[in-house]
Amino acid sequence: MNTEERNKIFQEILSTLSKRQNWEARQTLFYEMRHQGLGRKTKPYPNAPDLHFPLIDSNVDKLKPIYYQQIFGFDTCATFVPMTAHISDWTSQCERWFDYKLREQTNLQQEALTWIDNILTFSCRTVMKCRWDQNKKQVVFDAIDPFKFIAPIRSECAYDADWLVHVMEFTKDSYRRS
Repeated sequence: MNTEERNKIFQEILSTLSKRQNWEARQTLFYEMRHQGLGRKTKPYPNAPDLHFPLIDSNVDKLKPIYYQQIFGFDTCATFVPMTAHISDWTSQCERWFDYKLREQTNLQQEALTWIDNILTFSCRTVMKCRWDQNKKQVVFDAIDPFKFIAPIRSECAYDADWLVHVMEFTKDSYRRS
């Protein structure tokens, strides 16, 4: 990719960021509503109490187990279909092996909770990134904060996007190590 193409993509990314400023402002307001509560603009009388009831949090907490159950509630996380009938025993063994690897040897269960929280809090499509961690020698899942993920506005899904950006913050030392 030459410099001109990189500059064009960079300008598209900046344009996308400027177009989503309203969304970011609303999300910031929703975060404040969820955690601190918003004060009343006008109180009914002087020195009236301004209490915060965590209704959003309680709804998110009620819905989280439903989503979590959709991922991990079955005997196995995935079902495989054999190409031929005589290997059905191998297929069930592969299902159990795959399930064991996902549940016991990855961080999927922990990251799924963050991912589900992002879905319910931000009311949007969120991203779960799957990657190979060379240091751990295993598959690792990352629930990406929607503020740190940039996609073209015109794209419907990741497969349609011309580009995707995951903003990753590093200290100078951690950048040098990687």
